[in-house]
Amino acid sequence: MERRFNVSGRPVPQPRTRSTASGRHYTPDNGVKDYKAHAAMLARQAGCTPATGRVAMELHFHFRRPRSHFTSKGALRKGAPEFPGHGCGDTDNLTKAVKDALKGIAYADDTQVCEEHVFKAWADDDCTVVRIW
Repeated sequence: MERRFNVSGRPVPQPRTRSTASGRHYTPDNGVKDYKAHAAMLARQAGCTPATGRVAMELHFHFRRPRSHFTSKGALRKGAPEFPGHGCGDTDNLTKAVKDALKGIAYADDTQVCEEHVFKAWADDDCTVVRIW
C-alpha cells in the first residue's frame, strides 16, 4: 500500500553525536525533535501503519533559495548554486531524520527499508515530500 504526505517547513538533518571534553556523548537538538514529531503526526494522518515486510521510500527535500541568490530585480544571480549544498544538510542525515520519525508508524524498524530514492532541490517553499510503499 502506498502512502504520500508532505512535511511543511525546512527539512532538518539528524545531527551527529557529539562528545564533551569529559567524554560524555550527546546529540544536539537543532530542531530535529519537532521536525520528527511533525513528520510522525502527518504519517499517521496519511494512514501509515507498520509494514511487516520490505519497504521502499522516496524522499524529496525542498529548500527555499536564500535572498542572496537573487538580484534586486528578482533574477537569479550568476554563480548562485545549482543545488542545495552547504547549510542544507547531506542526504544521509536528512534521510535518517525521516526514517527515525517513521519507526513504529510506517514500519517496525528502519532496517525494513530496502529501497530509497532521495532528492534534494531548490523550490518555492521548504518542505519534505514523503512517499512510502
